[in-house]
Amino acid sequence: MSAITFDFSLKDVDALVDKYDYEGQNESNPPSEEILWTDWSGGTATRGLRYRAWRIDGVNDDIDKTNTDFSVYLQVEVSSKDKLDVRFTGLFQKDGEDWYAIREGWALGNLYGRRTNFVLLIPGNAAQISYTFEGKWARGSK
Repeated sequence: MSAITFDFSLKDVDALVDKYDYEGQNESNPPSEEILWTDWSGGTATRGLRYRAWRIDGVNDDIDKTNTDFSVYLQVEVSSKDKLDVRFTGLFQKDGEDWYAIREGWALGNLYGRRTNFVLLIPGNAAQISYTFEGKWARGSK
């Protein structure tokens, strides 16, 4: 894992993923009425952030077996001239060992809000799963 020092970490992602097991048509962008947004409590007049998370069961279907793998989506909306360096992590137990699924990248900002998705693939035999969302603000390009 990289040595970036993040400005903040959100711990409620577990509860959001557990709450929203989505089965709709548009898995990467479900309607806001079905998967609700959470406003980041650290937002300011110049840096706004809201986010939502959900899971989709049965991804990577294999004809010869029943697949229990699932995807976990984190969608962030940055309302700022700045951008956000994001690390979305899933920590889980598999075969008695700790495993990580990690997605890192930039969520670019826009004064009216710009959305970015981060997706983790979690094996169906994973246990004791927990998720974290960490962010570090950086100046946007001019």
